Amino acid sequence: MNAVTGARRGARRKRSAVALARSWLRAHGAAAVSALRQLRRQPVNTTSTVTVIALALALPFVGYIALGNLGSIVGDWDRAATLSVFVGGDPGPDALARLADDMQLIPGVGGADIVRKDAALAELAADESFGNVLPLLDENPLPDLIVVRTDAAVLTDSQELEAIRARIASRPEVSAVVMDTAWIGRLVALMAIVERVLVLLTVGIGVGVAVVVGNTIRLNIAMREDEIVISKLFGATNGYVRRPFLYAGLWQGLAGGLLAAMFVVVACILVKPGVSALASTYGSAFELAFPSPAQWLGAVVIGGALGLAGAALSVSSHLRHQDRLP
Repeated sequence: MNAVTGARRGARRKRSAVALARSWLRAHGAAAVSALRQLRRQPVNTTSTVTVIALALALPFVGYIALGNLGSIVGDWDRAATLSVFVGGDPGPDALARLADDMQLIPGVGGADIVRKDAALAELAADESFGNVLPLLDENPLPDLIVVRTDAAVLTDSQELEAIRARIASRPEVSAVVMDTAWIGRLVALMAIVERVLVLLTVGIGVGVAVVVGNTIRLNIAMREDEIVISKLFGATNGYVRRPFLYAGLWQGLAGGLLAAMFVVVACILVKPGVSALASTYGSAFELAFPSPAQWLGAVVIGGALGLAGAALSVSSHLRHQDRLP
């Protein structure tokens, strides 16, 4: 009997939990639908609030997209950055090969390519700008060259780069080493600063969005003050009163985040031809990267979270004030 009684109690508890979950879902579904209907009854206010949220969120969103595109460009430059090592005298092919092999053994060096002075002169002769001048020369004035490629991870470390340059320049066969990579490190440092500024800007804008949504919800609360008072007189809890306003803030935030992502995509479409044309002048095939699905989702989620936070602060403040009234 005890086992049967326990089984019945367990079944009742399970049915009770299922019924409670269904009741909870129905309550939230009704509140979400009610909030949507309320927003539809105020198209001007709703559209204004969503647009303000979208414009506010689009500003840091554009910044992150631009920073991501710039990062991809810098990444390409990193992989292509080199040191030009000019070899003095007239070493033979074997000596050049041994020197290039020695340079590849230096930590931080990814590779070394030999450019013979005869090949360099032939390449210049093929250029129309020099084709008429080179035949006037009695001999080839160009030195042999070794192009040293450093690892991408080394390029942001100025001390290690200088150590590599000094070690290469110390070889007696080397007449000069040209390293034009310091600006890459400066650009990377500048990007880090911009990223921190974007974080601060995002936080500030997020607070502003929450305030905007909170003010909108406060106006809705004022318009429905009598309804709230009557509901509480009939036993409505603060959770029941709060729920529709929370969903109103959530819907507006989600719509604002989605609209912000759409604004950014439109901006990318408008500037893409100009960016491609500029890249082509540098011989680059760079294509502007559009927001990824994860970034779309991030904008919508952040917008929804800010809308929900603003609504929660506003309605909770109102209910606390109302509860203190005699």
